[in-house]
Amino acid sequence: MQVLPFKQSNLGTIGVEVELQIINSDSFKLTSWAKEILDELENTKYQNRVNHEITQGMIEINTTVHESPEDVHSELLELQAVLLKLVHNKKITYCGGGTHPFQDWHDQKIFPDPRYKRVLKKFQFLCQQATIFGQHVHFGCETAEDAIYLTHALAQYTPHFIALSSSSPFFQSIDSGFCSSRNTQFNAFPICGYMPFIENWNEFSKYFFHLKHLGLVESMKDVYWDIRPKPEFGTVEVRILDTPLTLKRAAALAAFIQALSLYLIQEKPITPSKEFYFLYSSNRFQASRYGMEGKRADCINYQNHIIRDELLELFETLKPYSKEKSTGELFNDLHQSVIQNECDATLLREKYNDTHSLEAVVAEQCNRWLKHSGDRL
Repeated sequence: MQVLPFKQSNLGTIGVEVELQIINSDSFKLTSWAKEILDELENTKYQNRVNHEITQGMIEINTTVHESPEDVHSELLELQAVLLKLVHNKKITYCGGGTHPFQDWHDQKIFPDPRYKRVLKKFQFLCQQATIFGQHVHFGCETAEDAIYLTHALAQYTPHFIALSSSSPFFQSIDSGFCSSRNTQFNAFPICGYMPFIENWNEFSKYFFHLKHLGLVESMKDVYWDIRPKPEFGTVEVRILDTPLTLKRAAALAAFIQALSLYLIQEKPITPSKEFYFLYSSNRFQASRYGMEGKRADCINYQNHIIRDELLELFETLKPYSKEKSTGELFNDLHQSVIQNECDATLLREKYNDTHSLEAVVAEQCNRWLKHSGDRL
């Protein structure tokens, strides 16, 4: 039997990918400038840490592997400085947020990359509609079996991840009514949502190679699950997060996921089962629509739980694990935002209610991203 290789990682190490919007600072529209940015970085030490995405109004920054979220934050700030230097004296800036509030998908240009050409041929307009912006967090696992367990265990917290990161209330020039409209955009893609109930790495390998034999995937990049094993990195990758408005919140979300993953791996408080996925889509909807006020339906005891209440309990449970990696400040700041019932989606809606201008909303997104001190979540 063919077995997919899994690269061993040090347990608890983390890496972060953050997709950013490239903005015209006069019009606050998305601007197709990714190729120019990457051309400037060619043959520099940053050429593999700043990458293209599917359309040209997007750019992705990637950290190296770290033990501490504080070090992740420092590297994100370093990459921010590099990006800003590249566009100095140009009418270009950047911002976070899971969507651009008023971009039109018809206007988006696919990045000239062989893989994206193949993807465009297959998925057509879905590719342009995928001009949405997320944060991915990788958590290092020592074994492939740990990665399978953690993928299932973390999937139970998908609503909590969505609620904590939601930053996309506006979509295609309207208030979507959602806290995370970004997370409604993946449902049309095949092999999306959650990993099937696969119980070990041999089963996973068999499943993957079946998909590959059928021509459905070429690599794990073609598997669009919310949370997936990433065997070539030796990680589990959480992919459900909206890009937050600040780099500090991006690091804080990484701190939360690191503490939660350590808790799950060390304590094994969850026994994965098929039943866990019965209400997955409903719970995902609740978090995308209502954020922290959404209700998570527990398919074990058939009770509803407010996501914010569960988060408050969870932060208390995870405190010892946050201290294990010295993530106190970032972890505590994120905890405080839950106590105060604050999220990026609410802040953006408040800005629109004050100004009735989506351009002003994007300006606010840019201003928050440009805070070098990272003093605000």
